[in-house]
Amino acid sequence: MLNLFSEGPVRRHWVLASAVTTLLLAGGGWPAQEASAQDRTDPGQSYFATIEQLYRADHRDALRGFRGELRGGIRVGLARWVDSICYRAMLGETYYQMGYPREALAEFDAACELFLTYPRWLLSVRFQNPRVDSNVQRRIAPWGTSTRRPTYGIFSDTMLVTQGEFLTENRVRQGGALQSPQFWRLNVIEVMRATALSIRRRNEILGPLGKYDRTSKDLVDALARGGNTARNHWSNAWTGILLGLAQQGVGESQQALANLSRSTLVDGRFDHPLTGVALLAQAQVAMESGNAKAALGLATEASYAGYAYDDYDVLASSFEMIHRAWMAGGNTGAMPALATAANWADRKNLDYLAAICLTASAEELVSAGDANGATNMLRGISARRRDLRTCRIASERRYVEAFIAYLEGNIAQGDKATAEAVALEATHSLRHHQIVLTNERIDSGQVSSRVAVDLYALLLRDPASKDWASDPLEVLVNLSTSYEGPLRRWLLSALSRDEILPAIDIADITKRRRFWSAQPVGGRLLAIRNLLEADPAQLPPDASVEHRNLMLRVPEYKQLLDEAADLHKQLEAEPLADGEGRVPQERYGQLKRLAKNAEQRETLVRQLVLRRDPTALLLPPAVLAKDLQQQLKQGQAVIVFHQSANSFFAFILTQQAYHHWQLPEAGPLAEKTVEMLRTMGHFTQNRELDASNLAIDGWAPMAKQFGDMLFAESRLDLASTTELIIVPDGILWHAPIEPLMPSTGGNKDMIIDRTPVRYVPTLGWAAPDRIRPRPIRTTLIAASSGTGAGGYLPQQALEELAATATGSAVIDTPVAVGSSLIAGLAEQAIVLADATLDPTEPYNFTPVPLDRSSSQSALSHWLTLPLPDCQRLLLGGVHTAAETGLKSRGRGRNDAVNAGPEMFQAHCALLASGAKTVLMSRWQTSGKTHRDLLREMTLELPHTAADQAWRRSVALARRTDLDAAQEPRYRRGDEGAEPLPAEHPFFWSGYILVDTGFDPTPPDEADAKAP
Repeated sequence: MLNLFSEGPVRRHWVLASAVTTLLLAGGGWPAQEASAQDRTDPGQSYFATIEQLYRADHRDALRGFRGELRGGIRVGLARWVDSICYRAMLGETYYQMGYPREALAEFDAACELFLTYPRWLLSVRFQNPRVDSNVQRRIAPWGTSTRRPTYGIFSDTMLVTQGEFLTENRVRQGGALQSPQFWRLNVIEVMRATALSIRRRNEILGPLGKYDRTSKDLVDALARGGNTARNHWSNAWTGILLGLAQQGVGESQQALANLSRSTLVDGRFDHPLTGVALLAQAQVAMESGNAKAALGLATEASYAGYAYDDYDVLASSFEMIHRAWMAGGNTGAMPALATAANWADRKNLDYLAAICLTASAEELVSAGDANGATNMLRGISARRRDLRTCRIASERRYVEAFIAYLEGNIAQGDKATAEAVALEATHSLRHHQIVLTNERIDSGQVSSRVAVDLYALLLRDPASKDWASDPLEVLVNLSTSYEGPLRRWLLSALSRDEILPAIDIADITKRRRFWSAQPVGGRLLAIRNLLEADPAQLPPDASVEHRNLMLRVPEYKQLLDEAADLHKQLEAEPLADGEGRVPQERYGQLKRLAKNAEQRETLVRQLVLRRDPTALLLPPAVLAKDLQQQLKQGQAVIVFHQSANSFFAFILTQQAYHHWQLPEAGPLAEKTVEMLRTMGHFTQNRELDASNLAIDGWAPMAKQFGDMLFAESRLDLASTTELIIVPDGILWHAPIEPLMPSTGGNKDMIIDRTPVRYVPTLGWAAPDRIRPRPIRTTLIAASSGTGAGGYLPQQALEELAATATGSAVIDTPVAVGSSLIAGLAEQAIVLADATLDPTEPYNFTPVPLDRSSSQSALSHWLTLPLPDCQRLLLGGVHTAAETGLKSRGRGRNDAVNAGPEMFQAHCALLASGAKTVLMSRWQTSGKTHRDLLREMTLELPHTAADQAWRRSVALARRTDLDAAQEPRYRRGDEGAEPLPAEHPFFWSGYILVDTGFDPTPPDEADAKAP
C-alpha cells in the first residue's frame, strides 16, 4: 500500500487533522471496504451557470452567485476543501472584470492559500485516462484553425476523490479515532483551471511585486518540490503548468517557459483543458521579451485551445493578447479573427467577450484611419448590459471613442473623452494598484528598503517603448499622477541606504512628474509637439527615430510646417510694430493664417496622442546625477533642494563629490523665509522704504542666518566655485540666494560677490546647453497702454530699452491675436507690463500681457502650437507672492499662501515653450534701478553666459546711487542726507534667472573671466 498523506509545503500552511489518503492496489482496483459516495458533484451546475452570467457581463449577479456557491462549499471540519478554490477564483475574476484589483487579489490569494493547504490533493483523485476525440470539428473555432494540428483529448468532467481513512490492519494497530472514508464527486478539471487562473491573475495584479511576495514564493516551492500528483502520471502536465505560472510570477521566465512548453500536451500527445493556459502564458513571455510576432501566434493558438475546451477566461485573455501583439507588431487594419470572434460571442450572448473583441477591432480600425468602421464596431457592443459601462474594459471603449473624435477633427469631444477614459482607467489601473500595494508593504515592514528601491524604480520609471505598445492608456494614467507619496518612500528608502546619487535622481523624477501631471494627458501632447517641431539633427538618436515615425503617420504635417515657415519669413520681412506701439493692421491677416495653420497642426497632433507609438518625454530633460557629474566643469556646483511632504532635503553635486543634508521642515522653513522677506522690506506691494530700512548692515545678520540655515552643512566652497546652479523647490523658489552670506568655508560675502548664480527647475536643465541660441534680430518690448511713473514703469524705461535692444519692436496697445503668437516672431522679449503669477492658478499667468482678455495669451497656451520658441524672456513686470511677504491676497494679514509650486510650473512651461533664458521679477521696484538692470542685461546677454551677464548687471546697479525722484518705492526722508547706493538686495535681488547654461564665450575667454 502506497501511503500518500498530504503535507503542507512550507511555512504558514498546515496539515489538516483529517488527512486525505489514496490507496492504490496492485490490480488498480479500489479497496473492498465499503465507502460512502456523495451524490452531488462539486462545483455544481449553478456554479457554471454563474460563469455564463459573468461572461454575459452580468457582473453584479455573478458576484452574488459566486458568494452563494462559496457558502455552500464542502467543509472538512471547519476548514474549506479544494472545491472552494473554484468559488474564490471566480469571485476574484468577477472583481477583476469589474475593475476592483484589490478585492480581486484578496480572492485569488484565498484560492492559492487553499491550494497550498492541500498541495497533494491530486493524489486522492481516481483518474480516468483520456481518450481521443474523434469529433474534431466541434472543437474548431469559428475564427481560425490551429497550425499545431492538435489531437484533442476527452477528459472526464467528474472524478472521484477520496476523503477520509480506510480500515486496514496497520490502521487498527495505530489506534485512535477513524474518519470514515468518503468518495466525493469533484470536477477536477475545473479545480485545476481555477487554480491556474488564480496564479495567473495574481501574477498580473502583483506585477513586479510577485518576485518578493510570500505566497508567490510558496507556490513555487510547493510545486517545484514535486509529489503533487502520482509520479509519471499524465496529470503532471497540469501541475507543470501551475509550476510554470508560479515561476512566471516570481520573474523566472525561462524556467517557466520550459515547464509551460513541456506541459502543453498530455503524454506528449493530447491537447487538454489547460493547453490554452500554457499557450497564453508563453505568449505573455514572448510579449514581455519584445517578440510581438511570436506572442501573436501563441495567443491565437491559445484562443483556439480555449474554444476547444470552453474556457471563457482563456478566450478573454487571448483576445486581449492578440490585440496587443497585433498592434505592437506594426500590423495595419483590423485583425479579421477578432471580428469573427465577436460575432460568435454575440450569438452566444457572451457580451463581455464580444465587447473585448469589438473594442479591440475598433482601435485597430481607427489606428488605420477608418473612423466610420471603428464607430460601427463600437455600436455592436451590447447596450443591454449596464455593467459594461462601468467595468474594466469601459475605459478602453471611451479611449477608442476619443481616438475616433480626434480623427474626425473634433478636438473638444476628443479631449473630453480622453479625460474620462483616463479617469476610468485610474480606478482599476494595475500599475496604480501595484504602487499602492508597494506603499502598504513598505509601511508594514513586509518590504525592505533595498527591495523598495528596486520596486519603485520599475513602477515609477519613465515609460518605455514596450509600455506604449502594450497599454497606452495605462501609461497615460501613470503620467497623469504625480505619486508624491510613493516617490517620498522611494527617496527615503534610497537615503536609508546612503544612496545619494540615486536619491538625487528620485528627487528629479519627482519634479518632472509634477510637471507632467499638470499637463493635459500627462504631458503626452507636449511630447508629441516637441518631437514634431524639433530639428531631428538636434534630437537624441531614439527620439530622432520617433520623430521620423510620427511624421510618417501624418505626412501632411511636413507641408503645414513648410507653410508656417513661409509665413514666418513674410512676417519677419517687415517690422513687428509701427512707431505708435501697434501691430500694423495689414499684419493681422498673416498672423491669423499662421494661427489657422497651427490649429491644423494641433488637429494632427491629437490624431497621434492616443496611438501606441512611443514618444520620448524630452521635457523636462532627464539626466542621471552620475552622468551630470561627468558633464560639470571644474568649479561648477549644483545645489538641489527638494521638498517631500513636510521634509526638506538638500544635495550638492560637483565634478568630484556629492553630499546630502537635511533642512528644517517645510513649516519652520516657510516661516523663516517669510521673516527673511520681511526683513528685506516685503510687506505690501507698494510699501515705500527709507534709509533705516535699506541699511546694508541691517540686512547682513539675516543674510548670514538664512544663508547658514540653507548651506551650513552643504560643504560648499564658494572660494573655488565658478558657477552655482540652484534647483529650488517649494517655498525656496521665493528665497533669493544671491544676497545670502553663508559662513560655509569661512565666507563673509554675499553669494553673488563670489560666483554667478543661475536657477533651473529640474536637474536636466542644469547640464550644459550645447545648442546655440538663434541670433537676435527682433526684440519684442511689451508694455501696457499708458504706462508711466505713476504705474511704476516709467516711459523712460521703454525709451532706454528700445534704444538698447537689437531690432526693438515696442507694443503698448492691445493685440487682436494671442500674445504667444506675437512672441513667436521675436528671439527676445522684454516685458514691462504688469502680470501676476497667482499661486493657485499658474497656468492662467500671462507672460506677455498684451491681450489680457484672451485665453490664448495665458501660459497654458504657450505649450500649444505654435510653440513661441522665444529664446530670451526678460519678464520685468511680474508680481509674485514674495512681494507681499508670502501673504495670500484677500486673506488675513498673516495668512501665508502655499507659494513656490507656481514658480516651478511657470518656469518649466516657459522653458518647454522654447525659452533658454528667463529673467523674471519676483517683486516690483519699478524705478531707475529696475530699468538699469534690464538695460545692462539686454546689452550683455548676447555676448556672454546669462548668469555672468546678470552678475555684471547687478554689480553695476549696486554701485549706482538711489534717486528718490526715480524710485517709486524709495523714500529719501531728509533732503540733506547723503544718497544711498542701490546696495540693498531689495532693489536687485527680486529677479530670478532661470537659464539652460549656454555660454557663447570662447573657452579661453571664459577661463580668463572665471573668478
